[in-house]
Amino acid sequence: MATTVETSGSHAGSSGRDYDMSLWYDSRWYKFGLITMLGVAIFWIWFQRTFAYSHGMDSMEPEFEKVWMGLWRVHMIVMPIFALVTWGWIWKTRDTNLDNLDPKLEIKRYFYWMMWLGVYLFGVYWGGSFFTEQDASWHQVIIRDTSFTPSHVVVFYGSFPMYIVCGVASY
Repeated sequence: MATTVETSGSHAGSSGRDYDMSLWYDSRWYKFGLITMLGVAIFWIWFQRTFAYSHGMDSMEPEFEKVWMGLWRVHMIVMPIFALVTWGWIWKTRDTNLDNLDPKLEIKRYFYWMMWLGVYLFGVYWGGSFFTEQDASWHQVIIRDTSFTPSHVVVFYGSFPMYIVCGVASY
């Protein structure tokens, strides 16, 4: 039985691990994806609660054209750019030599894939649950039910494309 005490300086600052977590994953990208998606969702919630009843009750009014169709136009520009940048980045950074892939790197990529799926599922929550339920209640108060209601602009032209881009990018 050994009775010596190790006083090495290399283990003094560690958190009890004798390996480097960056060999397996870097959670900064996961946090970045979640925080970005949460920020967009919070913006949409704020925008709807600020302008829905004052400018969104009738899609034939000029205020609706200015506020909600303006957001729709932003979505029609931003979402395709988001898709092209995301899919292009994944295509450009992929490994083309999979026959010689190091096992540690392969496991690291599986961790990144799981993080990407986590961000995708976070988007599915916002698009498939929160904003969709909000859309159902909006149909009970709208004056003229058309394809362009305040909730449709956010759900069908904002959150659905956002999580579809993330879903396609995960495979």
